[in-house]
Amino acid sequence: MQRSKCYVTDSGLCTALTGLSTERLNSPVGVDDLGAMLELFVVDELARQREWSQSPFELAHYRDRNGAEVDIIIETGEGVIAVEVKATSSARPAHFKHLANLRDRLGEEFLAGVVLNLGPPQLAGDRLHALPVTALWGS
Repeated sequence: MQRSKCYVTDSGLCTALTGLSTERLNSPVGVDDLGAMLELFVVDELARQREWSQSPFELAHYRDRNGAEVDIIIETGEGVIAVEVKATSSARPAHFKHLANLRDRLGEEFLAGVVLNLGPPQLAGDRLHALPVTALWGS
């Protein structure tokens, strides 16, 4: 289930090295860059939390032969949590497509599929949820 994916381990440093300005990230042309930076930020935060977590977990990226991807796979002793990161104010049904496919493929091993975004929490189906990025630090 693991696939290699390389990340710069500091989203601020990555932003500086790529010359991304606040103005660009806040503009319509910078939305893709903002999404990539938000994903990097989430991966960095999860990697930090792994160091002190009482429940061990591994992080991976998922891509199947057909090109379906999930940004982050959290593998625990109990099962898998799949995470998509979206720089949007609300999750849309399309954001859950690959999560639902992975859920159906893994069955009971799939604990949850989460779309982390900039909006409020919402239930999107069986074991599928949208949560704000701030959920990384709270319940």
